[in-house]
Amino acid sequence: MKARHRIAIADHLLAAGLLLGSVFAPGAAADELTLGLGVGWLPEFEGSNDFRTIPLPSFKYKTDWIEIKPSQLGLEADLFPGAKFDLGPIVRYGSGRNDRRRVDDPVVSLLEKVDDAMEFGFAFSGGVPVDIIGIDDPGIIATRIEVIHGLNSGHGGTTVEGAFRFVRPLSNRFTMVSSVSLTWASSDYQRAFFSVTPEDALRSGLPEFQANAGLKDIAVSLAGRYKFNERWRSSVIFQLRRLVGTASDSPIVSIRGNPNQPFMGINLEYKVF
Repeated sequence: MKARHRIAIADHLLAAGLLLGSVFAPGAAADELTLGLGVGWLPEFEGSNDFRTIPLPSFKYKTDWIEIKPSQLGLEADLFPGAKFDLGPIVRYGSGRNDRRRVDDPVVSLLEKVDDAMEFGFAFSGGVPVDIIGIDDPGIIATRIEVIHGLNSGHGGTTVEGAFRFVRPLSNRFTMVSSVSLTWASSDYQRAFFSVTPEDALRSGLPEFQANAGLKDIAVSLAGRYKFNERWRSSVIFQLRRLVGTASDSPIVSIRGNPNQPFMGINLEYKVF
């Protein structure tokens, strides 16, 4: 039986990735290494009412032929760093859920154990300046599409996320990014994460529920980065992700959790070279 995959940390690290990754990349020259460390506050698992604090490490390594950066609990590569778009593969580690050391909710912890999973996919992102449509503004309109599939004994499903962003420098040092995103999930993914099997219902007391493919969540976020000097900069992000459809109808969310999933993170980065 497929296990439910805990993606809350991954989802919110994605939000941090919007903050720490290419959306803020200034098109620097080749051979660049940036390291960072921060802290994030997020739900224990997707749909949870309980929260935890986690470290948020970050890095970016860029040459004239490839750029490597974090992507949630894994790596993402841009194979065309000199182009005006990003395109490349993603490899991630998806940690499990329902380990009693990770889930405080006494009912959710009784549900079927989650297996860890390796995930593989790809991402495409790009943007155009606002003034291309005749508006005198230094902002950039950007978009990102990401497709991820679980490879082994985890959820075994697929998610597709599309995001639209508005990147706006407010000064030479400070840049703001606002975004909205939608995530679609396959039936394997939804059932693995949000369904309550007859065995689960017997153990936990939750009603049986079968989740189906469809729109999983809608998210809005606001991020900012402040550049102290050529070496140091700091980033902060606020995000609210709303579970919808079959995900929000799941007893795991509607009875034991909350469809509103907030995230907040802050990070300090140092440009090594």
